[in-house]
Amino acid sequence: MATTQQDINGNTINHPTAAGVIIQGGKFCCGLIRLNGAAVCNARITNKRHNISSHLNKEHDPNSAHQQKNAVNLHRCSRCHRMCNSYNIYLNHIREKHRFSGRSDRVWTRWRRQPQGSLVQF
Repeated sequence: MATTQQDINGNTINHPTAAGVIIQGGKFCCGLIRLNGAAVCNARITNKRHNISSHLNKEHDPNSAHQQKNAVNLHRCSRCHRMCNSYNIYLNHIREKHRFSGRSDRVWTRWRRQPQGSLVQF
């Protein structure tokens, strides 16, 4: 399989299956539809295979860990009762407001196992 392809203008995209174009400055502009179906992605990414693959996995694969952690799933902070609508927002909240540091795998496990609207311990 080829490791590169050409965009509609003849520029080299350094990924075999990515859909999009190379824009000014040599960046890759993603031409895929967002997972929510609302619009074309148009993310600007360094035109390297790893960068494009990472973007495609995170933003366009509904089964990626990134998408799962960003899924709307309401939970409350156990300390201040702030409602957070995704795990990533919750993790950012407890790190900034409550000075939580260290590994987050236990927090993710608790988040996943709690029903919506529950308090999540950290």
